[in-house]
Amino acid sequence: VWIDADVRDWFLFAARSLEEIREDIKLMEATDATPQEFGLKILQHPESLKITAANKMRHSEKATLSMTFAQQSLETKTASLDKSAWATNRQALADLMAACEQQSQDSTMLAYEGDSNGHIGYAQIDRTFVEYFLDTFVPGRKDTNFSRPRGDASLVSNYVREQTDLHGDLWDVAVIVGSGGWAEIPGLGVKRPSNRRDTATIRGGSNPYFSFASRRVASEKNLADIAKGLRNGPDTRWRQASGDDGSVLERMIPRVIDRPILMIYPISWIKGEGHPPIDPGEGLLGLKVTFPAARDNRGQIVEIKGKTQYRVNRVWLEEAGLLQDVDAEVGDDV
Repeated sequence: VWIDADVRDWFLFAARSLEEIREDIKLMEATDATPQEFGLKILQHPESLKITAANKMRHSEKATLSMTFAQQSLETKTASLDKSAWATNRQALADLMAACEQQSQDSTMLAYEGDSNGHIGYAQIDRTFVEYFLDTFVPGRKDTNFSRPRGDASLVSNYVREQTDLHGDLWDVAVIVGSGGWAEIPGLGVKRPSNRRDTATIRGGSNPYFSFASRRVASEKNLADIAKGLRNGPDTRWRQASGDDGSVLERMIPRVIDRPILMIYPISWIKGEGHPPIDPGEGLLGLKVTFPAARDNRGQIVEIKGKTQYRVNRVWLEEAGLLQDVDAEVGDDV
């Protein structure tokens, strides 16, 4: 049967969209969620796309989203309680740390208040190492940006792969320490204090996962400590963004930095309500990824549209950590 190229492309696009919807429905069933509870997204064909800006949402329960993470920070909100996932993540971290050590030959110890053993940071690491880590990493259920429901790549790792022209090939990578029990950092053979999370909860019934309190894994100071310590961004930008006390608001840091940043959190949990305590070093990890703003050839910040467009519901926006930003733009119209 002969069909022209445009019709063929539409059929291919429809098949891809339906396959993504099927995979999302499978994930919804696996998480015991109802359609009202699950974040749904539907791929939009670029030729038929009608952009719904955030400030045009008004009372709508849906929006069209350009899949771009420029000038944003993303955090894992959940963690898998499957020990095979822990083992996978430990190995992924070991591979990443070995690559960072081999490439940089100089890890930077960054100060951590309250303990002499600080964060471990690496500046200007090749993007491919970070991409492989994100492709391998197993998050908890309902972690919209980092999950890999089709087993190939997450929204974040796809974005990293597609946006080399925007964010470049160099990253900063850091292992963040806390005040919990000591954990050996895979691939380095050194121990650092883990990040204790007593207020996290276990969710998911028969298929449980670890949900971080307030949907956050990072503290506000971490990003500034890492970015400043690894000299990410020119001094002039840091001075312009600093307040009278020299501090910089976390939401301003993507406007300052030049390179994306990956921060990795070894997690421990001792309360054990509904699950045995999780010891440091078992492989329970949290992530935070921060992308710089897009800039033109004069260094001015510019707004960009993502290469991929999705139609999403408000649950998806909330799970992705974007609903607050949308509501802030919409204001009283929501």
